[in-house]
Amino acid sequence: MYEKVNKKIFLILILGFCIRIFGMMFLSLGEWDERFHVLVAKNLINSPLYPSLINDGLVKLDFHDWSMCDIWLAKPPLSLWIISLSIKLFGVNEFAIRFPSLIFSLISIYLTFWIGRKLFSEKIGVIAAFFYAINGLLYEINIGLLSGDHVDTIFHLFVQLLFYVLLIFSKKNWIKKSIYLGLLLGCLFMVKWSMSFIFLCILIVYLFVCRRTIQEYFISIFIIITSFLIFSIPWVLWIFYQFPNESKWMLKAIMAPISEVVQGHKGSWFYYINEIRKYINELIYLPLIFIIWKSYKRLNKQRLLLILWIFIPMILLSISATKREVYIMITSTPMFILLGLFVVYLSSIKKEFIYPKFITFLVALIFIASIRYSIERIKPFNARLVMPQYRIEMKKLIYSNNLNPDSTVLVNEPHYLEARFFYNIKGYQFLDDSTVTSIKKKGYRVFRNILGKYEPL
Repeated sequence: MYEKVNKKIFLILILGFCIRIFGMMFLSLGEWDERFHVLVAKNLINSPLYPSLINDGLVKLDFHDWSMCDIWLAKPPLSLWIISLSIKLFGVNEFAIRFPSLIFSLISIYLTFWIGRKLFSEKIGVIAAFFYAINGLLYEINIGLLSGDHVDTIFHLFVQLLFYVLLIFSKKNWIKKSIYLGLLLGCLFMVKWSMSFIFLCILIVYLFVCRRTIQEYFISIFIIITSFLIFSIPWVLWIFYQFPNESKWMLKAIMAPISEVVQGHKGSWFYYINEIRKYINELIYLPLIFIIWKSYKRLNKQRLLLILWIFIPMILLSISATKREVYIMITSTPMFILLGLFVVYLSSIKKEFIYPKFITFLVALIFIASIRYSIERIKPFNARLVMPQYRIEMKKLIYSNNLNPDSTVLVNEPHYLEARFFYNIKGYQFLDDSTVTSIKKKGYRVFRNILGKYEPL
């Protein structure tokens, strides 16, 4: 049985690998937010402690505009350092920026299996890993096509590692466990700022319910918070010392989604309750009712962990004014484990049920719903490895005019970040005439983008 399950996991990992490799074969950058993340990561190669988006110094930039600024603190540096290392190893190309997500997403698939097996059974772990591997929204996040992209991929992995540590250490090793939990919370903070505090809330509740003594509980929480601060505070102190104005604005910006709608991403209080049917499974409400009912009858540690991992993020995110579908994917692992638990439960009562064919039909619907959504997002018949027209025109501009990219400036350029990432061309969305004149006096050649074609200025 053990070998059989391992073969299934191996096949699921191959499936997840093939799906993601196929998706990563597009020769552009994701508009939100891959192109921002990878340009900052590229710039970190030379200045790892200075996260910068536009760093040429040609134009005075407003640090309040996160899409066109110099020092870029919208995301902490840990995930960007990882991407930066990949770019340094493999060069400035699509493979380099997406390779970490490929590896980390495969580890996440396996950890979904491991957590499901640890909590319940191998069969449940296998089913959960399958749902994780084929999920359409996770696929788009992993390949860089959707907002959050590689940053969220790395964040999801650290979330899983947090629960891995929570489950793998015995109660005798509670001090070591607490240190590791604090360090992993620090990693979460260094990937997505305030989102990490959601998991501190989960730990506080779970460890309290599962405590042996109240003294041990408070010492454990103290160790977790201390380890977290030791890991994360140095970066916070550094940016506030080095970039005080940008850091103060950043602090307000990362707290803003709690009380105000950011970039039009609004929704009602039940936004996430409604959205999970689209992004997890249309039938997810049945497993949610099932776990609540089972926990009401008999609450154990396994069910408690699933409930806390699902409902604490959902409640806290629902309270926040800004709503985005990618946020709720931090609950994807427990959701898929819950789906697996429900499928196994249905299979166990099939023979006793008055209409066994209905059980078979319901289980089939759960799998069909996930597979349908996967195909819808993956778009298997779309062409891959096709050079986008804007890159063709940029290359043509460079070679036909024998340009030095480092002394070339593009204005009115919608792909200004891509120009900087792929070709080292200094792209700008807009520059006024006086600024263009000033730049030309410095020896730069300036071209204007008009409907995808370039004319000299």
